[in-house]
Amino acid sequence: MNPQRDCKEFKVETRTITEVQSEPIYPTGRCGPVLARIPVVISQSKVHIDIESRVCFDHSVFDIYSHSRNIYLTQCKLLNMGNKRYGKIYLNGYVSENIAYAAYCMKGREYGNKKSTSADMLYKTLKVPFECVAKIEYCTSPVFKTSNGFIPVALPDKENSPEDSYFSGERLFCELDEASICESNVERKKLFSRINAGEDSFDTLTEYLVLSITFTLLQWQQVRIPGYFPNNPHSQI
Repeated sequence: MNPQRDCKEFKVETRTITEVQSEPIYPTGRCGPVLARIPVVISQSKVHIDIESRVCFDHSVFDIYSHSRNIYLTQCKLLNMGNKRYGKIYLNGYVSENIAYAAYCMKGREYGNKKSTSADMLYKTLKVPFECVAKIEYCTSPVFKTSNGFIPVALPDKENSPEDSYFSGERLFCELDEASICESNVERKKLFSRINAGEDSFDTLTEYLVLSITFTLLQWQQVRIPGYFPNNPHSQI
């Protein structure tokens, strides 16, 4: 059979897009001074969290094909200690892990007169919780009506109740800027003896992870913006 006869010709339609010129439009606004309510950066910090987790499989595993992880924050609280320079942040969250692995769970099963010697591809999804507390330095002093208390912080992509978002009129919210995971070491052990399990198989995976999380803490504040005079080079917006 000639392979060229089986090749079908597909018709591809193309067109050329003409580039046009754009006209810049400069935004206009009122000159200061003005009083605005804007999100102000309270602190930008980076924390490192050490985690040790043990994953138990239901079958004898001999190979892991893929292992993906994502980091999620579920709770954030700021401890107001009455200090204008420092505070303590409490973070809670979890690492979502998706593991694709090959196991011997079907080995030795008979199909007619033959026995299967191939392994099965299985998937496992789990959540590894974590929590930490860290001392953060303020780049802008937060505005609090009370001291020595916890201030709830609203998180993005999460339903926050009104009392959490507007506690005593002090709205704080946290943005997750960057998150990375460093896997320092992995130990594979065979804790249970299974039938037809290979010598290199394992059913327990111990992980040692280091989470690096960069976050920004913001607060809605009323800020007075001074006036801007074009003829004065020393004036600032």
